Amino acid sequence: SLHNCLDLSCTSLMFLEELNRELKKRRRRMKQSFAYSCLSTNGKYKLLAMSGGFKETSENVFLLPTVSDRIDSLYHALPASYSARPTALELRIEIERGDEQIENAPLEATGNEADNISDRFRAVFQVQQNLVRAHRFHARLLSQAIKSNPDSWDGLEQEGGTILSVHLQQYIGDVLCAYYLMGHSVSGIVEGGPSEDAWMDSVLSEARSTPQNAARSYRAWIYLHSTLLRMAPFAWSQQALLGIASPASAYTSSLDVARGSLLRPHLPFACEIKNHDKRAQVWDALRTCAPLRMTLNDFGRLGPTFRGRVLIQSQTVFPSSCIGVTREFCSITTNDYANVNALSPFLTSWCSGEESVISWLLFLHREAGKTRPMTVAPPLVTIKCSNNREGVARSVQHTVQL
Repeated sequence: SLHNCLDLSCTSLMFLEELNRELKKRRRRMKQSFAYSCLSTNGKYKLLAMSGGFKETSENVFLLPTVSDRIDSLYHALPASYSARPTALELRIEIERGDEQIENAPLEATGNEADNISDRFRAVFQVQQNLVRAHRFHARLLSQAIKSNPDSWDGLEQEGGTILSVHLQQYIGDVLCAYYLMGHSVSGIVEGGPSEDAWMDSVLSEARSTPQNAARSYRAWIYLHSTLLRMAPFAWSQQALLGIASPASAYTSSLDVARGSLLRPHLPFACEIKNHDKRAQVWDALRTCAPLRMTLNDFGRLGPTFRGRVLIQSQTVFPSSCIGVTREFCSITTNDYANVNALSPFLTSWCSGEESVISWLLFLHREAGKTRPMTVAPPLVTIKCSNNREGVARSVQHTVQL
């Protein structure tokens, strides 16, 4: 692992120099093309490193977008007001740096053998620090998203830890970071930082803690929302609206994009097969998590004689609805997405955007990307904890107030 390699490099200058050659290979993986082949219908796959051009010769081999491309997509999808957007920009810039820039550590001879060794060590160590900068930014951004501590943010409405309101843009930013970056970790292309296994352990531990806490429920929703995005299929237009669209070259046929077919989720980015049982435990524990309510302030239609009025909309989604949909997709094979005309009733309603959960997802992400006048309060997501477990099986509620 990357952690063990760094530990070994501490033992001698020779190991440090050898490690730098290994780190350079691991850093290049962020810009390297990968593909995967489906080995069976139960989600097993084999990751393939590609060198040079790639042309798919089998319907069971699929090209993955590079980490560099996905980071670029993440940065453009993040809301402008998201607190960690500068870190995403630093990560994006760092990945694009060339080897010559990283290895440009000056080494000046002093004539003294001891000083020369010391200078050599500093130069080699500086190169190592440069080589792992992208991994550090990647780990920091992912940790900030999945370990969010809303208690430290400004502009919150809290009552003894049972009610929490956060700007919608901040919530969507955390979800998108978890979606993109955890996918890189699950695939093994990017090392370091939180793993999916450790993340689920944390979510499971917090879900079983009593009494309910709004901050813990917020982190649970980051897990639920981002995991649903990683495991569910979406049409190209839906992916673009959700901020998770990959380059069109990542699909076997441009016709799938044109005709609105459901595009399969990339298995290496979706989830670790070995964590299936633990994931089921997490889903069962999160069924009693507090619901998430989005409140939107807007104006009515303007006209020559009517200058508008405040329109307040709210949507409430319960965790059981997201869990049920995610479990539904676990039982669907990638071949089920191929022909939009032969989809099951559930997939048909999902593809059209009529199903309640995907309708909520599209609405949430659409509102997060809108620019509003300064006189209009930004949309909020609110979590209100209660010991009353009634209604946890409901799906999505929508209300409008004038």
